Amino acid sequence: MSDKSNAIPTHRIWQERFKAVAKDYSGITAEHRYVDALALELVREPERFQVIVTNNLYGDILSDLGAGLVGDWVSPPAPTSTPASGTRCLSLYMAPRRDW
Repeated sequence: MSDKSNAIPTHRIWQERFKAVAKDYSGITAEHRYVDALALELVREPERFQVIVTNNLYGDILSDLGAGLVGDWVSPPAPTSTPASGTRCLSLYMAPRRDW
């Protein structure tokens, strides 16, 4: 899970929610990173990460960074997940965009 709660205190609510949901998934290692530190880790060791949970703004930035690391900004789909009822999650994978 990534946010910037050290500079934006209201982000702590997402950390609390993430920790609560993570308890239901004992087989998954749930970790927290500040988004700037995560960006550095993605550059140094991208293979370390399988899933990153973050908000839309940071997700857009990190997905563009990841695409740049592999050399093609427009090919990866951008996933967005929204909590639904109960413990289920709705996921949407947006098509690659060419808005540059």
